[in-house]
Amino acid sequence: MVKPLPATEPPRFSCLYVFGDSFADTGNAFQLTQGILANHPNRQHRFANDLIWIDYLADFLWLTFQCSSLPMRRGDGVNYAVGGATTGTVNLFPALMPVLPELPGLQQQIQAFAASFKRKKRADADALYILSVGMTDYIPLVNGTPYQADPKQSIHHLSDAIATLIKVGAKHILLSNLPDLGKTPIADAAHSKTPISTVATAIATHNQALVDLVQSFQPKANVMLLDVKSLIDDAIAHPAQLGLRNVTLPCSQIEGCNPNDYLFWDQMHFTSQVHQQIAKSALVSICEAAIPSLAPVMGG
Repeated sequence: MVKPLPATEPPRFSCLYVFGDSFADTGNAFQLTQGILANHPNRQHRFANDLIWIDYLADFLWLTFQCSSLPMRRGDGVNYAVGGATTGTVNLFPALMPVLPELPGLQQQIQAFAASFKRKKRADADALYILSVGMTDYIPLVNGTPYQADPKQSIHHLSDAIATLIKVGAKHILLSNLPDLGKTPIADAAHSKTPISTVATAIATHNQALVDLVQSFQPKANVMLLDVKSLIDDAIAHPAQLGLRNVTLPCSQIEGCNPNDYLFWDQMHFTSQVHQQIAKSALVSICEAAIPSLAPVMGG
């Protein structure tokens, strides 16, 4: 069931930092590959037909950000997310397309951020830090097998990433869980050596482990969990709630389709319409966390 937007104003974060894969990439893959990846006609350079949930959430929170692959603008946050990133040090796109340069995984993104802080300098404690990554670990993209079959390793990588952020000063972290791979178009299209049901089970185990992971960092930091899986499950079960007409086929492969009618843009990514709902769900999660150290925004 889609949650209504909170009646209270969200907290006033000072800045936004994002780490992850194609579900959070707002242009890094495009820039780093000189336009080979995410080169869509709409020129948004996202893995979607238009803006993604990071864009919408930033707007809800009155924040701005810049891709890490572009020159920094003073006062902006930074999005380090790159399509193809796993939770570890590997990015799968170069393995799929040898013409591509080396691209970072989550760990390189986190280290690039942490390296900017000297011994006495600390990360902004009033900023929001987002981790949206993990799907690439499990999708059988390379040689028909997942990069990561054991969720324990992925959870370990995420735990290390969160611990590093906290060590340099982060206090407010939003962590996204993963949608059910078995309900995406890629489940039918993948020529997998590993049964999709096995992969879907691994993702379910991953999501359950995230609940414990979030709790393990309290009270060192306010780690919030964004439940993307439930939102997508509900959208598939009750598409009319989001104004959707098709929740099985990828819009990008259907000539003349209206993306606003579709859940999926391609075989694994969502349309901008659905990303907007994910952003609203993220906003609810943030407001429900009732962060005491940040004053809410009055007006806007």
